[in-house]
Amino acid sequence: MKKYDTESVHTIMFSSPLNLNLFMSAFQEIHERLARQYGNDEERKVPPRRSQHSSGMPNHFTRQVDNYWDFIKAIPWFEPWLVALMVFHLLCFVVVVASGKHYNTQYVIFFSLLVLVYLSEKLNEYSAENWKLFAKENYFDSNGLFTSTVFSAPILFNCICLIILWLRAAADAMIEIKKRQIIDEYERERKAKGEDESKKKK
Repeated sequence: MKKYDTESVHTIMFSSPLNLNLFMSAFQEIHERLARQYGNDEERKVPPRRSQHSSGMPNHFTRQVDNYWDFIKAIPWFEPWLVALMVFHLLCFVVVVASGKHYNTQYVIFFSLLVLVYLSEKLNEYSAENWKLFAKENYFDSNGLFTSTVFSAPILFNCICLIILWLRAAADAMIEIKKRQIIDEYERERKAKGEDESKKKK
């Protein structure tokens, strides 16, 4: 096996559609939640379906939100548990950037983050039932918009960063492979010319 074949292993793994199914399904779930929360006028007239665990969400928090930007500003970012969660996302980002060309580590991180996104709905239900243990108010609505904003969206951002790193590495690997192929062809042509010249001299 040639040396540059091993450099493109991560490209082959990344090109598999199975590896992207979890990411795309998680991203689609976030999009659907945002669409349900901030859809068109007809969709807004229909009151959102509330499950039993989210009925205790304070009304003043929902009334002060007119759009998604207002929702972002209304989030109590300086609550200790939210600060800890943001530190977790920041540490994940640092690990993603610092992982460099350790592709096996990146694969573990990527699928672990996708599993966390997949479990976000269960986490939202648990948090809505036990919010008094760590939060001042119950921000966890049945649509999961709060959980999607502070938990799933940053995780998907880190996943996107990993994909960008893989695409860049794949492009570099393809360029390196092409360079080596050109060099090999040039060496073969030069050897062939050298043999032809030696035969002519004889």
